[in-house]
Amino acid sequence: MRKPYSYLIWLMPYGKVNGRLSKIINELSKKYNSPRFAPHVTLLGSFEGFENELFIKAKNLSNIIKPFEVELTKASYLNEFFRSLFILVKKDQRLIKNHEIGKKLFNISENKKFMPHLSLIYGNFNVKTKKEMIKLIGKNFNLKFKAKSIYLVHKNEVDLKWTVIQKFDLKN
Repeated sequence: MRKPYSYLIWLMPYGKVNGRLSKIINELSKKYNSPRFAPHVTLLGSFEGFENELFIKAKNLSNIIKPFEVELTKASYLNEFFRSLFILVKKDQRLIKNHEIGKKLFNISENKKFMPHLSLIYGNFNVKTKKEMIKLIGKNFNLKFKAKSIYLVHKNEVDLKWTVIQKFDLKN
């Protein structure tokens, strides 16, 4: 069961990649009346705890993992509100390893399959509408960005708000 209030660790693109993705997310949210959010890839999802302790864990994680490349591949969709339409992220060894390090550090024991992606819209849309969206934005993205920071984020799914608590730069 989803936790309506919890915390996440995000990776966020910057520069031209962020600009392009923000534009797509904003255009889709306006056209289809859905929530707006910043472009992000969730490295770790839905954990709870005291914010000051989570802050320390996130800082520790940023000291352990090094900057790495995130590769966005092609648009896809599921029949889920929060994974309605998204761009798949190439699941390379570095990303998987960083996810596993984070799970250990934050004591996340869930066995849910890690499916890295960058959401483009949240909502309950039928397949026909999702295919129209893909026609509008394109199927293949082939974008890359270097994850230089991680972000501790508070998630409020009741009000559909995501608040960045703190940015932590990764150490070279």
